[in-house]
Parts: sequence; structure tokens; C-alpha cells
Amino acid sequence: MEFRKSRSYCQKGALALACLLIAHGASAATIQEVSVAELLGGSELVVHGEIIDRWTDTGTDETQIYTYLRIQVFDVIKGDVPGGTVDIRFLGGRSGRYVLDISDQYVPPLGDEAVYFIENPSRNQVNPLTGWRQGHF
Repeated sequence: MEFRKSRSYCQKGALALACLLIAHGASAATIQEVSVAELLGGSELVVHGEIIDRWTDTGTDETQIYTYLRIQVFDVIKGDVPGGTVDIRFLGGRSGRYVLDISDQYVPPLGDEAVYFIENPSRNQVNPLTGWRQGHF
């Protein structure tokens, strides 16, 4: 009798583990590929610059973690950048012992120099780059 219960628990555990693995594999984000013309058209701001500062904050409600990047702008391709820098915010990051990981999201590292296609720098989004990683060249 004890062996059957143990075997039943093992089968249920294996089934639960299989479901978790399938669900984890299915959690990847799907981003539609867009052309450079579509990236440009969908971006309010396009700049060539370098990430000069990076920090995290929990926001006013302290229920989410956000990663902020400050871009030192070398060239403005589209839009306007008063002051020579622009700050963008990504949902996710690490704050103390807490981590909020957004599947398939790329957040450029400190010192990264690139062309950034920014959908709308003043609107709070999961990822401010147009087309997610596609908005980073």
C-alpha cells in the first residue's frame, strides 16, 4: 500500500515538473521583425549615443522594479534632445535581494555606444526601444 502511494506521488510530481518545464519554455516573448523604415517611423526619438549611467528604482508604488539608463547623445537622427542626454526606463531589474526578470528583454550595459530607436521617451513602457532589441544598433 505504501509503495503505491509513493509511486502515485512520484507520478504526480513528474507530471507537475513536466508542466512547469513546458510552461517555462512557452514564456518567451515573440517580437515581430520590422524594417529600419518601420523602426524609424515608430520612433519618436532616434539617437546615436552612449549609456553613461544606469540605476534601478522601485517607483512610487514600490511594487515593480525599473532599470533606468541615461544616454549621452552624440547625434540626434530624429526628434529633439534638450540638454544632450535622455533617460529611458525599462521594466525589470534588481533592487536589493529582489529581481524582476522580463523574458527576452535586452537592456544595454553601461558604456554601450549605439543607435537607439526610442518609441516614446516620456511614456512608461515595458521596453522603450522600438521593436525591443531591434531598436538597438
